[in-house]
Amino acid sequence: MQQISKTSDPGSKERKELIKASRFNSVHWLVIVLSILLTVAAWYFSTEQLNQKIEDQFSREADQVIELVKERMELYENALWAGAAFIDANGGYTSYKQWLSYANSLNLDTVYPGINGIGVIYNIKPSQLKSYLAKEKEQRPDYQLHPQHNEAEYWPITYIEPFKPNKKAVGLDMAFETNRYTGIKKSRDSASAQLTGPIVLVQDSKQTPGFLFYTPFYKKGIKPKTIEARRNNIIGVTYAPFIMEKLMQGTLASQNRHVGIKITDEGEPLYDITENNRDVNPLFSKEVNIDFYGRHWKFEIVSNLDFRKATSNNQPYLLLIGGIIIDSLLVILFVFLTKANRKALSYAEIITKDLKLSTKELVIAKDAAEQASQIKGEFLANMSHEIRTPMNGVIGMTNLLLNSSLNPTQYSYTKTVKKSAESLLAIINDILDFSKVEAGMLELEPTEFDMGIIMQELAFEMAFRTQEKGLELICPAEPMRQLRFHADAIRIRQILNNLVGNAIKFTEQGEVAVHYFVQKQTESYTQMRIEVVDTGIGLSEKQQTTLFERFSQADNSSTRKFGGTGLGLAISKQLVELMGGEIGVISDIGKGSTFWFTLELSNAKTENEKQFECDLLEHKVLVVDDNLTNRNFIGKLLNNWQVEHCLAEDGKAALKYLCEAAENNHPYSIVIIDADMPEMNGFQLGNIIKNDNNLSGIQLVMLTSQNQQGNKEPLKQVEFDGYLNKPVDQSVLYNTLQQLTESEKNTQPLITDYEKDNLPQFKARVLVVEDNIINQMVIEGMLSKFGIQVELAVNGEEALKAAENIDYDLIFMDCQMPVMNGYEASRRIRDPKSKVLNRSIIIIALTANAMQGDREKCIESGMNDFITKPIDPDKLFKLLEDWLPKHEIEEKVLQRDNIPDSQELIFDSVALSNRLMNDKKLIHNVAEIFLVNMLSYIERLKTSVMNEDFSTAESQSHQIKGASANVGGLALSTLAFKMEKAAQVEDLKTLRQLLEPLECSFTLLKTTMKAFLED
Repeated sequence: MQQISKTSDPGSKERKELIKASRFNSVHWLVIVLSILLTVAAWYFSTEQLNQKIEDQFSREADQVIELVKERMELYENALWAGAAFIDANGGYTSYKQWLSYANSLNLDTVYPGINGIGVIYNIKPSQLKSYLAKEKEQRPDYQLHPQHNEAEYWPITYIEPFKPNKKAVGLDMAFETNRYTGIKKSRDSASAQLTGPIVLVQDSKQTPGFLFYTPFYKKGIKPKTIEARRNNIIGVTYAPFIMEKLMQGTLASQNRHVGIKITDEGEPLYDITENNRDVNPLFSKEVNIDFYGRHWKFEIVSNLDFRKATSNNQPYLLLIGGIIIDSLLVILFVFLTKANRKALSYAEIITKDLKLSTKELVIAKDAAEQASQIKGEFLANMSHEIRTPMNGVIGMTNLLLNSSLNPTQYSYTKTVKKSAESLLAIINDILDFSKVEAGMLELEPTEFDMGIIMQELAFEMAFRTQEKGLELICPAEPMRQLRFHADAIRIRQILNNLVGNAIKFTEQGEVAVHYFVQKQTESYTQMRIEVVDTGIGLSEKQQTTLFERFSQADNSSTRKFGGTGLGLAISKQLVELMGGEIGVISDIGKGSTFWFTLELSNAKTENEKQFECDLLEHKVLVVDDNLTNRNFIGKLLNNWQVEHCLAEDGKAALKYLCEAAENNHPYSIVIIDADMPEMNGFQLGNIIKNDNNLSGIQLVMLTSQNQQGNKEPLKQVEFDGYLNKPVDQSVLYNTLQQLTESEKNTQPLITDYEKDNLPQFKARVLVVEDNIINQMVIEGMLSKFGIQVELAVNGEEALKAAENIDYDLIFMDCQMPVMNGYEASRRIRDPKSKVLNRSIIIIALTANAMQGDREKCIESGMNDFITKPIDPDKLFKLLEDWLPKHEIEEKVLQRDNIPDSQELIFDSVALSNRLMNDKKLIHNVAEIFLVNMLSYIERLKTSVMNEDFSTAESQSHQIKGASANVGGLALSTLAFKMEKAAQVEDLKTLRQLLEPLECSFTLLKTTMKAFLED
């Protein structure tokens, strides 16, 4: 029967467990017991902790009392020694008036509370007594010694101040009483401050315990070394009488004492206030014995009733009561829960039977679906990675192939392969990001970044695509301030790439413009809005509703016609929402679209914004561009720089404006011309302007697309003064216009680049570690002109891996990078345990800072040298020449169009202007400060040479050398350098010979610099 029962009721075991759980069982009791134990333990530890705290407080009180007594006695000792020194300074004797004046200067009541007075006791031999009394009676006729005694010497109190409360002590002979006499002899023989034993002062009407405090003084103010000599040379002692009760009141006056104090001197009582607020059973007591100026004092300190009140605390008992209440509530709760469980059990049994079967089926189905989804996601991610690896190889090889010698057909085929590979890679990247989002693996990685740099990089990356389709790209379409944020810059760039790429894809003619707006800004965050506006095919309202859905495009034919996966906009939407923003579109069929998104970004620490101190106020600029958006953008920039300008939409209008201005004697000085315009292109317009005698003095700047960048022949034929790549970068435009104004003053041609044929070539392999794509392209382009094979890494980790596999000749290392910065990467390369092939490889720092401390930081991390950004070609060549001399295969000198003449050797104004970024106000300030400071430097140098002070001569020469080099004073810097070297070897003859040429050189520099500043 039992076997049949078990088989027929498989849930009986589980039911028994549920019934057992609904009763008050051992688990409940265990929890209650543990709770009670926890309450008792908390009470015990709280009590112990409180008792320890109270004991520590008593110890601090007791120690503080003793320390206060010690400090006060040291203060009195200092006053007595000062009195002895005062007497020594007067030849060992002081008059009554002198001592009165000294005592008043001490402000005894204020500075020395507790002291009864301060006086002088002289040692008088029997033979000296008569003359001593006669002398003192001259000042004080009623002065006399008392009482009589049988000792062979006298120690009378000669003076004591204040006089009135101590009148009875004047003339008292210390030799009459043992304690007083013993203390004074001990002070004399030890040449130190000494106390007497307990005595009752003659001036104390209350007859309470007190003591005297002595300090000796000797003939000639010198302490003899032997006791015999001290006895023979003693003059007297300064002393202070103390009534112990008054002393302690002065010492402890500011303290609210919670302890009773008793002080005894070798068993004799000195002070006792233990009866005040006495605690019959004191909580704590303490005894301390101290050797005190020749006496043995015993301090007995006990806690009193005030201490007990101040330290009473009921916290442990409150904790115990609270714990008991909680334990009781816990018991009540368990009782109610067990009753409720029993009621719920009957209902649960019925429901459980019905749900068991359906729940099991749902779990199986859910597990199967999750497993299928996980396998699908993993497969998708793995396949995307597997495809990306060979695709990167394909793209890299086609890039190399495109840079090799190909005939037109081969070039066309190779370019088609590259475009197809890039399109496929873009699709794979979309799929990979989408799979991350679906799997919930996409995480934001906030870093500090500059929105202006992101816009510049976006413009550069998209420029070729727009120009290949004959479109205008304006990015940004408004002047931008440098705005630094703390957010995921990579994802923001991805959103922009998707939106701009989408706009280019669906636009056949016209333009794509990126507008940037700040909607709200506080100290901590900025709310921004970015709009990507195109003149493409547009969207209907129905199409807009599904535009941001996955795998969706405007219609099913779009994918076949325009390509793409339909994931780009969906990913952008998810990224924007992940960052807490919004995204949307405004569009009409046939009128183009405006894709927008908003983000609220945390502000990062703002660097000093580049201020455009405009030197163009005297110039008048004409902008000629058939594109309205680009024309207006340049116009807004010129407005910000307060430059007078006019905008023309074509060549015909431009010629009209130019002729009218010339006729009105207010001609244009600079014309910015777009290369690609209908009817009359930029080259034709430039040719007309250059051949017109009335307009030939105008400087011309050409706006060209990036695919025309290398072809400068038409520019040379028309004699353009410079050119700008589109889309226009505001800082590049500003610098170009500044260069034009400077070249106009100096009658020098504007230099736009260096020719490879004029540069030396290095057979070397170099690794460039730089995370900024624009900086990568710049330095790679500059190094390639020197014939160097360049490889790139975007952070320190990649650099380490590259150096472990390839033995490079040199590494250019950016200092500030994500993942691993340049300092850490350099340290790891130099680490003896490093796996790099060459731990001694030359490392050159790429840094935006040029301060001395930054150079030291680079050197400390293991770098060999550094170069500042923006990189100067001459400095780059010098670095290569210094560090790669064995790799140079052509001995050629870098060609320059303008070699400084002798006047420029005195003052290199171009170098100073470039160094200070053509900031006129800054140049003036620096030059004026230099001229003022240099006069004092030279005067100090002349003085040091005359005084043969070689150390000062070296430091002053060094100051002159550095300061003059910074402002372009090359000749002065060279002379100062020679003087510095002469000072180091103490060559006085050379220093004197160079002093006059140095002064002459400064005079020439001063004249030349002032003429430059006036111009």
